[in-house]
Amino acid sequence: MKVCAMCNAECEDDAIKCPSCESEDFSFKCYSCGELFDAGFCPFCGVEAGNKGKMCPNCNKLYFGRSCTDCGYREISVNANKTYKMSQEAVEKAEAGLNGGVSATTIGINGKNISPEALKLADMAMNRTPGMPLNFSAFLPTKSDKSRMTAFILCLLFGWMGFHQFYVGNNKKGILYAATMGMFGVGIIMDLYTIFSGNFKDSKGLPLEK
Repeated sequence: MKVCAMCNAECEDDAIKCPSCESEDFSFKCYSCGELFDAGFCPFCGVEAGNKGKMCPNCNKLYFGRSCTDCGYREISVNANKTYKMSQEAVEKAEAGLNGGVSATTIGINGKNISPEALKLADMAMNRTPGMPLNFSAFLPTKSDKSRMTAFILCLLFGWMGFHQFYVGNNKKGILYAATMGMFGVGIIMDLYTIFSGNFKDSKGLPLEK
């Protein structure tokens, strides 16, 4: 309800002027906890201004949200019987965009430009198993943006200074290599073999691209 800021008289929610002093300056009184506030929601319990609550049909208790806090009764959503499904074309385009690494681009669908990540995330949300968290592994990179050939050349020519380690972001290893002449040459030989075999990884643990 509204409370007059001048005379503290309680007024109806649709009141424009206070019937007692005709002031137009109002505060709100929370129907749930009785707190006075000036914003759109009660700062203590979060109930929206003017929300008088609803009577629970299950336990006859007053509640102010979507569900009764006493017995757990929950209102049926208006969208409960609606099914939203992305077209197969949209799913394929989203997957192609993600796998191709073109996350900065957008896909035109029904006249709207939508990123592959947004489309894929929407498809995951609509098809997820209830009660199970979403698996975001589709959004994580599987390959490093560093070149395996570049790392091999740097290791071969400047491995004793740790250039290949700095190149992939392993700065601490790079400093160690520079201080020990490439781990006395042993580290260079091991890294050359690891890079050649495709098992060399960057600072994020991702294998280098070919």
